[in-house]
This record gives sequence, C-alpha cells and structure tokens, in this order.
Amino acid sequence: MTQKNDDQQNVVHLYADDVRGVLFGVNNTKIVFASFEPEYSPDHEEEETYIRNVASVVMPTDSLLEFCLFTLKRFASQKGALDTGMKKYAEAFEQQLAEVAACELFQPEEPVKQTAKRKRAPKTSK
Repeated sequence: MTQKNDDQQNVVHLYADDVRGVLFGVNNTKIVFASFEPEYSPDHEEEETYIRNVASVVMPTDSLLEFCLFTLKRFASQKGALDTGMKKYAEAFEQQLAEVAACELFQPEEPVKQTAKRKRAPKTSK
C-alpha cells in the first residue's frame, strides 16, 4: 500500500481525556472518546465538570487488536526511557509548584484575630 503525504492537511487532530466507551463486535469495534470541560456559567455557584464526547472511531476489530498489541510492545520496549522522562517531568513540575508557593502573591494572609466576646451575666430581677 502506498501512502500519499499531500493529504496530511486534511487530517483531523482531536484531543481526548479518556475513552468513554467501547463496543466490541466480531467485525468492527466502536470507540467513543471524551473530554472533560468545566462549566463557567454564572448561573451556577459551584463549578461543575461535564464530560463531552469529542470523537467516535469505528474500525475493524482485528486492526484494533493489532494496534493494541503493537502499542503495548512499544511501551514495554521503551520502559526505561518512559520512566526517566516521567521522573524528570515530575521533578520539574514539583520545582515549579515550589516556586509558585514561595511567591509572595500566594502567601496566606494573616488570620484576623477574633476577640473573645464577653458573656453577660443574666439579669436578675429583685
């Protein structure tokens, strides 16, 4: 099979946070991808997160199985590099968080001292 490179501009690129569902069939498999989105509506006091379907792919089940096996083998063969990359990323992220936490803008304000209220003795009638 020959691949044409001039079709690359027509390729749709999507981002998905997760797989929402999978329907397996003997011949075809359908995969639904989803993304999480916050609700910014002024009508809601609390921020809510919604799941939105972003794509659905239907492909031959045997091709999906080959893809899964290929992907798992690649992960296994690249384990060392993936571990190193993830550790470096985590260290850099922790350093950035520490820098933000040390920033004066994000320091907690001094708590307001609350003065203890005196309780008055109940009035007694004579």
